[in-house]
Amino acid sequence: MTPAVRLCLFAYIFSIATFAHADPQAGLPLTPVFFNTPGQSGPVFAYAFTNDTGKNINLLRDCSNSSIVLDGKEHGRWITVWAGYDTLRPGNTFTDYLNINYYLAEYAKAGNKWTPAVLSEGIHTLTFSIGGKIYGPVQFIWHSQAPR
Repeated sequence: MTPAVRLCLFAYIFSIATFAHADPQAGLPLTPVFFNTPGQSGPVFAYAFTNDTGKNINLLRDCSNSSIVLDGKEHGRWITVWAGYDTLRPGNTFTDYLNINYYLAEYAKAGNKWTPAVLSEGIHTLTFSIGGKIYGPVQFIWHSQAPR
């Protein structure tokens, strides 16, 4: 079993254990995502944002104003990368990936690298807020290198 497969298996088991004990009052689902590619260098999460307001929502605005709370500290979005439609019609759902590096200015200051100053190794708790909705909390384990 390769180190990457072991890491994914461990993270999957950890996430199942975390979700099994999840608080029923918790926010919307925020799901860890694992890519089988060397391009994934940091934590990524999936979420689905549904427009249940009865009017059009400006996704670009809501995305730009979104924030994360990582280990109790709030981080506003410092960069917005957008491609596609910016309007979400009533009843429609927008599914996207949350890359936390868009919220951690320290990541850019470190030359777009995950250093211990950006994200220390260990267990972290994350929540995500967009358009008045809260996703999470979700716990994840961060290691700067794959296990051997």
